[in-house]
Amino acid sequence: MEETFPKLFDCPDYLQGKYCHALCNYRHQTEEEKQAIKRYHESLELKPNPRKSKRFGPVYIIAGPERSGASWLFNAVRLLLIHQESPSGPADSYRLNHITKNDIETRLIEAGGRPLVVRTMRIPDSDWAESLDLSGHGYMVFVSHRDLRDVIDDCLTIGWMKHDLGVILSRLRAYMTSFEYWRSIAKGDFRYESIHSEPVEQVKHLARLIGLESTNAEHIAREIYSLRPGQAVGPDQVSKMWPAQRVIEASRADGDDDSEKKMDVDGKDATTTVVVVPLQAKLLESERKKIREAHADYHDRYGYV
Repeated sequence: MEETFPKLFDCPDYLQGKYCHALCNYRHQTEEEKQAIKRYHESLELKPNPRKSKRFGPVYIIAGPERSGASWLFNAVRLLLIHQESPSGPADSYRLNHITKNDIETRLIEAGGRPLVVRTMRIPDSDWAESLDLSGHGYMVFVSHRDLRDVIDDCLTIGWMKHDLGVILSRLRAYMTSFEYWRSIAKGDFRYESIHSEPVEQVKHLARLIGLESTNAEHIAREIYSLRPGQAVGPDQVSKMWPAQRVIEASRADGDDDSEKKMDVDGKDATTTVVVVPLQAKLLESERKKIREAHADYHDRYGYV
C-alpha cells in the first residue's frame, strides 16, 4: 500500500484518530470529501484540453456565533460543493479564529484552485480580501441570525458559557461588533428558525446564491442533521457542530495508590471516566429583558420581541 503523508494543513491529531480541540484551525476531511476531490481531479484530466488549475478558488465565509445556525450554513455550503458538482470542485473547509491575508492565500494555494469554506466569528485583518478581489473569483459571505436570548440559553444548556450576566453581555458586545461587520458584506442572511422549519428550502436558496443546482437539497438537509453529535467533549471536528450536551474526561478517585496506571483491554487508561457537564439554569426573565434592551436594534430588525 502506498504510504500517504499529511499535507500542510492536515490536522495531525485527526489523522491519528484523536480529538484535537474546539478551535483547531487545521483541515479535517472525511473519506467522502477525499473521494470527491479525487473524482474532481480525475475529471479535469479527462477533459480534451485540461486547463491549468487556477491559483485561487472562491472563498465562502460563514459568520456567526454558536447556536445561531452558522454551523448549519457551514455544512450546507460544504455539502453543496460536494454533491452538486461545483465547477471549482469540492472545498477545503476550516474554522479560523482570525482571518489574515497571508493565511487565507496560503490555504487557497494548498487547495490548488478549489474553494475554501471558512467558519469564523471575528473581524478579519483589513486587507484580508485584497488578492481575492484581484483574482476575479472573490468571496461570498453568509451570516445567520437568531434571538440572542435563545442563543445564550442554548450555550448555558451545553455548559459552554458561565451563567454570569456580566460575562454574557461582554461576549454579546464582541459578537455583535463582528456580526455587523460581516452582515454589511454578506450575500445572504439566514434566519435560524427558517433553517429548522424549512431546511430543504433554505438549502435551495443557498444554492441559488452560490450559483449551483439544488437537485440534492433534500439529501443535503438530511445529512446536515445527522452530523451533530449527541454527547461529546466539544464540537465535531469536521462539521464544527457542538453536541447537545458536553462531557469532560475526569480522573476516577478510586483510592488506588499504585504508581502504574490501570489499563483496560483496549490499552486505554482505565482511571478516566466521562462526566457530563451539569446543565445550568436558563436566563431569568430579568436577564432576558436586559439583553433585549442592550441589543434592541438587532432584535427589532429581525422581529424578535
